Amino acid sequence: MASTEGGFASPYATGGGGTVLEHAHGAVLLAALLQGHPVSGLGDEVTPRELRFQQATTTPVDDLVVVGDCPTGPRTLYIGVRRAPTIAASSTPFVSFLLDYLRMVVDRQTELDTDRERLGLAVAAPHTGANEVTQLAFWARRQPTDTAFRTFMAAPKATNGKVRARLRYLDDAVTTAAAQGGIPLADTAERNALTWRLLKALRIIELRLEGDDPADATNVISRLVPVAGEPARAVALWRRLLELSAGYAQAAAIVTFDMLVRDVSTLVQVATAVPSPADGNP
Repeated sequence: MASTEGGFASPYATGGGGTVLEHAHGAVLLAALLQGHPVSGLGDEVTPRELRFQQATTTPVDDLVVVGDCPTGPRTLYIGVRRAPTIAASSTPFVSFLLDYLRMVVDRQTELDTDRERLGLAVAAPHTGANEVTQLAFWARRQPTDTAFRTFMAAPKATNGKVRARLRYLDDAVTTAAAQGGIPLADTAERNALTWRLLKALRIIELRLEGDDPADATNVISRLVPVAGEPARAVALWRRLLELSAGYAQAAAIVTFDMLVRDVSTLVQVATAVPSPADGNP
């Protein structure tokens, strides 16, 4: 979605650069679907089998939704894309965006707690605030309760002052977003617990897809060479995936491996690895 200096705006209302970032990340995910490669945030053990675009009718966090299969069963990653969000209560756009995540934390607690579902936030790298939230999420997943998490974070050598400050900013943003969305929080303890549950479910995805060093795009193109047959055709395939990502987003498409192979058939020279979804998965 389109980013402004302080946050974001609707991509199709503004046509801004954030939309381009969203489409580029969609192309990265399409390449993973085509080759059966792991997806950042979904888990290294997971094989993607379906990619959904702009699913606002079914989920609050809707830019990109990846469904995959791992040894324990299916897993779904819900991704919101923002180029440079200001992760604080002072940013009205971020608070509105955060509310979508909190609604999922409240409504889908069982799925998130059991790791059948995850939440993703994709941003343009480098992003200091997002990096600090990555650290908070890492530690939140390693503590059994919010109380234990807060005790750990307060320990003198657990982390640094900037990360602790980011937790305060996020707590304040959660309080503001919950009030805006009518999510009841009786006291600070409930607010803190909601922040901890959000962090447990959240994966930050830092994207390098723009500017003079689009390292993620270069990595994808290199992996596409065996599929396309040669580097020049791999570049052409990458450009086709970008084009498809934009079109799929406009159509709120649900893309499977077979659909994608059909849409890139003229550029694929080598047989791709067909994902093997578990029987009975939705």
